[in-house]
Amino acid sequence: MKKITLLFILLIAFNWQSSAQLTEGFEGGVVPPTGWASFENGFGAAQVWQISTTANSGSNSAYIRYDATDAGQPKEDWLVTSAIDLTGVSATELSFYTRQAYSPVYNSVYQIRVSTNSQTTPGDFTTVQTWTEATLNTTYNVYEEKVVNLSAYDGMTIYIAFVHTNDDGDNWYIDDINVAASSTCNAPGSLSTTNFTGSAIDLSWGSVALEVGGYDWAVMNDGEDPDVDTPVDSGTTATGITTDTASGLSPSTNYDLYVRTNCSGGPTAWSATYNFATGPVNDSACSAIDLTSMVGTPSTGGTYNNFLATTETNEPSGACWSFSQSTDQSVWFKFTTAGAEVTLTTNYSDGTATDTVMALYSASDCGDMTTFTEIACNDDVDGSNYLSEIVTTLAAGTYYLQVDTWGTGDEDTFDIGYFDPSLSNQSFEEEVALSYFPNPVKNKLTLKAQQNIQNVSVFNMLGQEVMRTEMNVQRGELDMSSLQSGPYFVKVRINDTVETLKILKK
Repeated sequence: MKKITLLFILLIAFNWQSSAQLTEGFEGGVVPPTGWASFENGFGAAQVWQISTTANSGSNSAYIRYDATDAGQPKEDWLVTSAIDLTGVSATELSFYTRQAYSPVYNSVYQIRVSTNSQTTPGDFTTVQTWTEATLNTTYNVYEEKVVNLSAYDGMTIYIAFVHTNDDGDNWYIDDINVAASSTCNAPGSLSTTNFTGSAIDLSWGSVALEVGGYDWAVMNDGEDPDVDTPVDSGTTATGITTDTASGLSPSTNYDLYVRTNCSGGPTAWSATYNFATGPVNDSACSAIDLTSMVGTPSTGGTYNNFLATTETNEPSGACWSFSQSTDQSVWFKFTTAGAEVTLTTNYSDGTATDTVMALYSASDCGDMTTFTEIACNDDVDGSNYLSEIVTTLAAGTYYLQVDTWGTGDEDTFDIGYFDPSLSNQSFEEEVALSYFPNPVKNKLTLKAQQNIQNVSVFNMLGQEVMRTEMNVQRGELDMSSLQSGPYFVKVRINDTVETLKILKK
């Protein structure tokens, strides 16, 4: 009886094993396993794919360690399977388990590439799946199964490469690799989101070989159930379409994405929860908030924030920022000047931010951050506090302002003042012919307009109002003798139009 039971178990094991074209759990203790190949592109130190005891199951996994390149080129480390014969196989899938080592984003790229010609010639491989550090794992140090549709290679002999590209990036662990015909129609994996525009975001997920009627998706408020609660947005794609766009979202908010597959027998259960966060409306330079129309009128009440902001590809950081300051929470503003000495400042106490940094750039393409050239930078307002301020003379044009709160992961609210006297003087003087003198002023500033000047307010460089007076005359004098020496902004209201002047008090 015992022999019969043992034979039955062995038959089950054999049948399961034979249904897979490749299985590998690295329990042999060697990486690469027999028949596999491992190589790299020659940049960086001699890091190679190797054995690890950080396993999903059993005792071992394969992993590649991060590497700092020595020639300004990303390091590529390849682990390539032996030849896999897919003769007679349909709806082929690659499944494996994966994890990373570190929580911060170090910009590693993880790819699955396939070749039908060679095991060791990179140019023969086609990339069939790419993940970033943000999309590879929901939780960085917890193994997660990935399923990649390889049905395009049904009937062929192929090599599968696991390619890790990085420059001082993260580690990559893989375990429990299986290549076989898909036997069931499952919910998709590899869910991801990109390109948040302030109310809409692009969605994507992995394809399922046995899908016949497209996919259903639902974006839920964080923690809600797609079978019970009302989605923020939802939709269905056509057969073979694994992308869509969700709308009606709010900035700086956490959401959950669910996707299910429509199969011949009906829809699957929903996928595992994919949690994502929308950044601020100005998380990217191309969605920068335009300060031009707000010239001379600082925001109040902590108008802006960098909650859940993310880093763009090739996003720069200010040259004057501390070595420990990253761009993980930076947001963007822009303005168009006619050419003047402009002031940009967060030096207000309305927001929760107590320490900001800022950098000013010119750029030819907001979507290509390699075109950004730094013009000015500030970490702290000297002798004042840890907020920031840039005063610089600019030629006519459009400029981009990057603002971050100091420290990795720090998120706060803040206000911004943009002062550009030449900008508003141009259009304002055409309408109301405002003139003023002298500048610099020792005691009294004379103001003259073609219509009555309603009132005048004076602000110091901290954005604090230090004087206000009613005039209701076309020509009047503003007594500034009681003010300390230094620069001030004088806001003149005429016919409900406000003009801001920059005046130097002697």
